[in-house]
Amino acid sequence: MTALVSLDDLSTGQRRGAVVALADLEPHVLVELAERDDVPADIRVDLVREVPEFLLEQVLRALPWADELFRAAVEKHGATPALVVLCAANGRRADAVGLAGRLRPAMTTTVEYQWEREFGEPLPPEVRSALVRAVLAEPHPPLDLSGMNRWQRDRALDQATAAEGVRRERLWHLVKPDPERWVRHAEDPDHGADLRQVLLDHADGLPDAVLLACLPTVTSEALRRKPNELLTGVRLRQTAEWVRRHPRIRELAPEDLARVAREVVEDGWRASGWKHTGPDWAEITAFAELGSDPEHLAAAVTALGAAKAPDRDLALWHDERARAVAALGANPRVPVDALLAVLPTLDRHALEVLVPHRDPALEQAARDHLDRLRSAAVAREPVIVAVPSDEELATLPDPVAALRGHLRHLRGRAAQRDATCAGLLRSRFTTADVLRELPAVLVLESAEQAAEVARSIARTCGDDLRHWRNLAALKDTPLARKTTFGAWLDALAGS
Repeated sequence: MTALVSLDDLSTGQRRGAVVALADLEPHVLVELAERDDVPADIRVDLVREVPEFLLEQVLRALPWADELFRAAVEKHGATPALVVLCAANGRRADAVGLAGRLRPAMTTTVEYQWEREFGEPLPPEVRSALVRAVLAEPHPPLDLSGMNRWQRDRALDQATAAEGVRRERLWHLVKPDPERWVRHAEDPDHGADLRQVLLDHADGLPDAVLLACLPTVTSEALRRKPNELLTGVRLRQTAEWVRRHPRIRELAPEDLARVAREVVEDGWRASGWKHTGPDWAEITAFAELGSDPEHLAAAVTALGAAKAPDRDLALWHDERARAVAALGANPRVPVDALLAVLPTLDRHALEVLVPHRDPALEQAARDHLDRLRSAAVAREPVIVAVPSDEELATLPDPVAALRGHLRHLRGRAAQRDATCAGLLRSRFTTADVLRELPAVLVLESAEQAAEVARSIARTCGDDLRHWRNLAALKDTPLARKTTFGAWLDALAGS
């Protein structure tokens, strides 16, 4: 096949046919053909058109640069990283920028690598910006969840989330090396929202100018343009989350943050929540972190006391409410009288976050309520009757009888049963008949009573080999907690 294109008497059509055949059969030969000096101009164009994309760069480097070759390459192969770099290498910087903006998003990182390999320097700002536009120009595929079951919907949403994550990582990879353009990116009239999200998501310690340029995203302005009361809570949470991530915003734009809290109230948000759900503590926490209106903040405090605890997830509910109390307590615009009024309705966790507090009266009131709650909790705790220590038993006329008297506590609450068992197993005055009343699983594992347990087993088995064989069988049998050591010995004896 190589000899075909070497024939001198081939017509133009025959040469073109040979190029087409070689592209399918032996495409690497096209690179060798491009290196020859006697290839006519029209055949060079055919080489560029027919060569597979993975060999395009080698063919173009082997051929003298010409505009018609560049146009043929773009017409057939579209924008590629190699074409971007080769255009710039041949003095066509404007064409390189134009092609960079037309690349598929997955190709953008390849351009950066090839550019540094070619020129030994980072991408110039204009090419980098073009690559950013290429990633942003990719349309979001429509997400149609209709007709899907729950598993399919979850999978589709996970895939969409993953794709968006990849997109943002590509954008961050491109914008990160050029912080001088971050403000310009954040203020981009067409794609500013995407780029602000990327900057806020990935960069810590953003300069003040960038943070101010990102305010439309921080304050979730786009959500206010959608008339839906449900979105007011979403806006609160999003704004507060951005401020926690970039606390410098609190100093740079306190009025804007207070405006968000004011606007959500105007748009229908209420601290008391919806009729069937009650307050959303995450939203109240966000409102407390952003708000500055004492009347609105007092309404949020009132919601603390009016809320009813749910039937399930009670621990989580109390933890989230405590965080809301902490946020309200930390805001100096919250009226202290409002907090004092709800103290009797708060639990221990919520009260503890108010100690210490900048207001001495509120702090003392919180401490007083905490003391009352703790005293009440202690009063509700059952009294655990402890087994006397061996030193105490030694002073009694009949230590064993005293220990037997504690056996009745084995019928008490779990905490009492555990304390009684532990005390009896620990005592050197415990006898075999006392051990028979205790759970076998504890007796058999007791190091303190190992000798007495061994003697009990020996007495039970005696000289009967059947009983000793039962010992091996019983050793591997799981024991129920209620099985006493006496019952276990009876099973050992086969009775």
